[in-house]
Amino acid sequence: MHYRHPLPALPVLLLALAGCLESSAGPKTKTDLLTAHAWKVYAFDLSGPAVKSSPITVLDFRLGGMFILTALECNDRIGTWNFNDDETMVRITPGAPSEEDLETVWSVLELTDTRLHLRAEQPDKGIITEVRAEPK
Repeated sequence: MHYRHPLPALPVLLLALAGCLESSAGPKTKTDLLTAHAWKVYAFDLSGPAVKSSPITVLDFRLGGMFILTALECNDRIGTWNFNDDETMVRITPGAPSEEDLETVWSVLELTDTRLHLRAEQPDKGIITEVRAEPK
């Protein structure tokens, strides 16, 4: 009786298992991508050419709808966030009642594992704002 050594088949088995695990997880939703980690802002456009943002400016979207903005020049700002039904727009609302008028709806122009690009338009004020960020 001959027994074959199972080691040569091990890489094939591991690849097959990895493929099953990956496909059973399904594609990532935008919620998965947005909440996977905090985002460091590297460019901020305000109705004009890009202005370098402080490397300490961080956007942190948490599961459950909590939002934290960390910036060099002020204390952390905590609020809430939520997507629209098809995850093409994200609404960010500051936490303080006095700031409710600062609620902003952002179009999600790009959201991948490594890039976040948001755009908000305030036509009544003639302001267009774009934010580009990468994982912190």
